[in-house]
Parts: sequence; C-alpha cells; structure tokens
Amino acid sequence: MTLDELIDIITRMPGRRPITLTPAQLSVLDVVSGPLRVIAGPGSGKTETVILRCLRLMYVDHVNPRSIFLSTFTEKAARELQDRLSAYGAWVSSQAPLESEGIDVSHVRVGTLHSLCNDIMHEFRYSGYQNYRLMDELEQLIFINEHSELVKRRQNAEDIRLWVTFGGLLGGFPNIPPGRRAQSRFCRAYAFRSIVGRIVEYRLDLQEMQRAGDIWRILAEGYRDYINQLEATYRSDFSHVQAKFLEFLETPRGTHFLNGDGTTDNPGITHILVDEYQDTNLIQEAIYLRMAQSLSHNLMVVGDDDQAIYRFRGGTIECLIGFDDACHRAWGNETTVQNRTLLQNHRSHERIVRWCNRYIASIPAMQRPGARTPRPGELDPASDITARYEDYPAVSLITGSDHNTLARHLANTVRGMLDRNIVTDASDCALLMRRTRETRPWAHYYVTALRAQGIDVYNPRGRTFLEQQEVQTALGALLTVLDPQLTAAPHQDRIRNLANVWITAYDQNRSPELNLYVTRARADISAKPMGERFKISVAELFYILLSFEPFTTWQQDLTTSARLAKLTRLLETYTSMPWPGAPNITRGWLSTSSTSPGVASYSWLQSFYWGLVSILQHEGLNDEEDEYELFPRGRLPIMTIFQAKGLQFPFVFVAGVGNEDGALSGTHQAETILHRFRLGQPNLTFSERERAVQDVTRLYYVAYSRAQYGLFILARYTDVDSGVLPLGVGGRQWLSTLGIRSLSENT
Repeated sequence: MTLDELIDIITRMPGRRPITLTPAQLSVLDVVSGPLRVIAGPGSGKTETVILRCLRLMYVDHVNPRSIFLSTFTEKAARELQDRLSAYGAWVSSQAPLESEGIDVSHVRVGTLHSLCNDIMHEFRYSGYQNYRLMDELEQLIFINEHSELVKRRQNAEDIRLWVTFGGLLGGFPNIPPGRRAQSRFCRAYAFRSIVGRIVEYRLDLQEMQRAGDIWRILAEGYRDYINQLEATYRSDFSHVQAKFLEFLETPRGTHFLNGDGTTDNPGITHILVDEYQDTNLIQEAIYLRMAQSLSHNLMVVGDDDQAIYRFRGGTIECLIGFDDACHRAWGNETTVQNRTLLQNHRSHERIVRWCNRYIASIPAMQRPGARTPRPGELDPASDITARYEDYPAVSLITGSDHNTLARHLANTVRGMLDRNIVTDASDCALLMRRTRETRPWAHYYVTALRAQGIDVYNPRGRTFLEQQEVQTALGALLTVLDPQLTAAPHQDRIRNLANVWITAYDQNRSPELNLYVTRARADISAKPMGERFKISVAELFYILLSFEPFTTWQQDLTTSARLAKLTRLLETYTSMPWPGAPNITRGWLSTSSTSPGVASYSWLQSFYWGLVSILQHEGLNDEEDEYELFPRGRLPIMTIFQAKGLQFPFVFVAGVGNEDGALSGTHQAETILHRFRLGQPNLTFSERERAVQDVTRLYYVAYSRAQYGLFILARYTDVDSGVLPLGVGGRQWLSTLGIRSLSENT
C-alpha cells in the first residue's frame, strides 16, 4: 500500500470530518526516518497527523505495531489516541484486507510515559521494579506525611531555613508567612512532594547537593531517606517510575525490550512518537533519547511551545525549543534533525485566530530570543473554516464592576443564547478559569449565577466531592461504628467539625436496616477484649455498610455510584499503606484498644484522622470525570484551563483574567534555586519574572484558542483600564484598535 492509497482510504472513512490534508501535514508524513520535530499550533490537526504517521509506519512501511512507542501527556489524551487508532485500523482493514493482514493496531504501545514505564517494567520482569505499587499524587502525599523523617521530625533551625527557602512550595496558606507555614507538618509534606519530583525531573546531582552542605545536605539526606522508604515498602511515585525506567534501559532486560529477540512478538522498539512534547521534562527527554539511540534515531516529537502550561509539574519547555541541540549532544553534530510546522487552524473563526496572534505577540517577554521556536509565520485561519462563518464580532469583552456582576452577566448571556437558539444545549458553552474550586469565591459566583438562570453546571474539579451527601453519609456510617463519640478525633476544629458533619449526615440518611447493622457492630466492638483484632478488615466493613439503603439506591445512579466507588478506592488505598517502621504491616486490619476495653484502636483512629481526614479536608477531592462523555448534555462545563487543554467548544467564556499579573510562584523560585545542581544544563535563559509572565501568557493563549465560534473574555473595569496581562499589553485603548466588542453589565 502506498501513502497516497492509505490517505485515500482514510479520507473516505464514514463519519470522519472531511478535511483535506495540508501540504504541511503531508510534509510530516513524508519524513521516513531520523529525528523530527513538529511545531503544531492549536487546531492545526496535530493529533490527526500523529495518528496518520503511525498508520503510515504500519501499513506503508510495514513496521511491526509492537515496535511503535507512542506517548502523550494525559490518560485522556492516550485513550483518544487509542480509540482513533483502533477506529482507523478497523476501517483500513475493511477496505484493504490483503494489505492489512497481520497488522493489529492494538499492539502499538500507547499511553502516558509513566504508565508505559510501569507496564513495560512489569512485562519484562525487571528485578528493580518487581511487585511495586505506583502511587498517585494523593497517595504520595499521604505516604510522605507518614513516612518522611524530614517532614515528621521536630524541626530545628536548619530545617526551618530549608522550608523557608522553598516557602513558595509550602502552599495552601498563601497569606501566612513561610516561616509559620514551615511549622505545619502538612505544608512540609506538600512542599516535599514537589521537591522530590523536581530532584528527579530536573536530574539534580545529589552528591553535589551533599557537598554544598547546609540546607542542601539536609535536603539530600531527606530525599535519600524518602527513596529508602519507597524501596522498603515497594512503592513508586510518578517521577521515580521514570527514573527506574531509565535504569531499566541499561540492564539486559532493558536491552531485550529495546532490541527485541527477532520474533514478531518482541521485535524491539524502532519508532518513538511523543505528543505534547512542550510539557516534557529532563528525565523524560533522557528516556526518549536513550530509546532512540540505536538505528536511525527515529524520534518524532510534536508540540507547541506557545501551549506549554505545565511548568508547575516539572515541565521544561527547553526540551522542545532545544530539541535540535539535545539530539546533537546525544548522537553527534552530524545528526540531521528535520523540522516541520503546522500553523493552519481548522478550529476557530478568523477573528479568534487573529486575536490569539495579536495577544501573544503583544507580550514583550514572548518576543525574547529563546522564548518561542522559530516559525515561518503566525497561526493562519483555514480558508474553508472562515468561509463557513458569517462576518460577526467573534471576540467580545464582557465588563463589570466586580466578579459577582460578571457572573450574573455571563449567566444572562448564556440564557439569552439558549432562548434565541444560538446554542441548542448548555454544553455548547464552556467557562474556563485557572481554578474552579467552588469553596472559593470566584467559581462559586459563576456556579450560583448560572443555576439562578436555570442552567445546570458540570464542574468535576470543583473540589466538592466531600460535600456530597452520599459521601458524607458513608463516612459517617464508618465513624459511627469505629468512633461514634469522636474520642480519638483531634480537638482541632477543622477535622472534628468535618467528622461531625459526616456523622450528622449518617443520622439524617440512615435506613432502619443500616442502623441495625451499625448498632450490632458497635455492640460487637464493645464486647471484645482489649487488643483483639476484628474478624473483618476495614475495607470489608465498608463494603458491608454500602450494601444497605440508602447506598443501594444511590448506587443505581451513575454519578452517585461513581462517587461511592471512588471513596471505596480511596479507603482501600489508605488501608493498604504500611505503618511507619513496619513495611510489611498494613493498616487494613483493625483491633480494639490495648488500653481501653470496648473501643477501637486509638492509634489507628489517630492515624486515620491525621493521616487521611486532615489531608482530605485541606486538599479537597474532585469528582470522577467520564472518560467518554467529556461534556454531559444539558450542563455547562466549568473547567480549569489545564483541563480544557486539547479540547474545543463552540463558545468559550474566560474568567479571572484580572487575578493574573505574572507574579512569581514557588515553581519559578524552585526552578532558580535548584538549577545550580542540574547535571550539564546551561544557564536559565530568563529571569523568574520573565518566566512567570511567559507562563501566564501561554496559559491564556490556550484558553482563548479553545473557542470555535465565539470567545467572551470577562474582565472588571479596573482590569481593562490597567491592562492586565491576559488582555495583552496596552489596556482599553489597545483593545479598541483591534475591534474587540465590549459588553457592559448594562448591555
């Protein structure tokens, strides 16, 4: 099969959006081998191009699917790649069965890098990763809070200086000075989680830190203790699974994975494709370069430095901008790196595209050498897209005196669009903000205003999980069995009050059958001698509680059932956590107190309150997100800008622009502080302030470029007059020259 024949088959696929491949996309497909960097602007068909290149390798170049390694940044993006590969593969096989014989696209290794690392090391039985458990970020925080000696111990003057140095990472209480935050064990755990990630992701030299002495020696020792605790309990976090994978690649089993054994079942890896490369970090770069070390260095990376928004998670934009240099350092200056650019936007109205171009070009920090990859021009609206739209003001500025007023105006606007059939469903609109936690004022204003207009919202990251009645009732039932008088609960108001809320919810919602079981369980505990272990585990007790009403009815609803399932997994995660100093003993089994008859173990309950409840109270939890229905019909999505990355909406409202001034964060400070210990890295190109401004600029560029037909930017009068960063440089006068329609609260 030729490439032209493959493309012809794909373009005839039923249900596929009819887009003719551009010369730029075809130029990407024409590259047969060697390192390739593709800069792909928003709406330029990036995912389609990655999929087509993958199909080309299998159907045209006859590359074994097992030899293709395709990674992306999020689980959701990985599922989309898998789904589209499967759909295209099935269609090609139906149209060209002879040419498709023996090709199974499901054998392509697709996923996030950390999930692929985890799966491959288990598959190849790497001894350094046998029986390891990969922790998510919440589980890692719980683990650090209980197992890190540096976090747990009584803090001396040197320790305090360490935490004050990293004060911006302590988080949670920005109005409290870092010195006071450093006194909080939870804040230290929160900061340490970020620091250990940076040590791996930035590839820091621990020996150099040790030699530097002072707080650096303390940090290096604290990090080594953390690693020892992970090893003793057979656990890994997202950063260290990648570090282990890099070690694995240097072992005989790693060589077996990379080079194969000559069989069709294990042909080795010959092609690496990386999506969203702008969010890659240095440990990931090292993995990709090592995997592509042999053969023709078949490494294709795709990304857009203008959409790099994950510095706070360790993302290093220099990996994309400096891809050529990295390839030359790894494989020699004679290596030819090919570059391609996709700039034709197939998503948005030309006025939206023009606004995005002018916005990012107006920020001086984005015009500095090294801030962006060289490109032949600006984002270009596709002619076929522009022709379909009427000439109307697709970009509007909604102004008001305060956030509450802006929220009401947004709700009125959406209500009017629905009533006039401009949109047929609330999910055709989306509200994007940096943060959507409903317990904080700004998001709450918008949720309240929309609901007042009869518009339901979908805000899975509103951090309201613990406020749902089914969750509170389930936790209240558990506490009523184990600690009905809250005897072991800390006297600290926030934890005790939360426990009281849960028990009250149980009292209000319990069924007679559930109450009978809880009463009997309490009596059984009261009758047990001191120090006797329960007959069932904590998880089994929780399962039994959920087998009664009202939980059985709640489990018939998809949303409430998903919440109860998430709560069950959370409890399983916590109870599987080993006790500090006893790596082989989990807290899944509960006993009565060894000092007081008839009550559950005081130490277990204390650990439960401090090790889990306090963290949940501070962090909050998000609802589960439907992996197949991104935007439930009838509900307006309220999303973080990070969450909206890679998505598109007919109409987009962007709020909170006045809260962004490019102020320094703990991320920028930590990047500067730790840079001296990076292995073989050049000096930082930009100051902390410049990096902060660049990050805000990129964040709102992502937000604005999600819109297809209409973009509405919500700003207070003072934001417009002062010219806040997300509105570009120039303020009201500059905006007026662009023809941006302004809607006031009285419009």
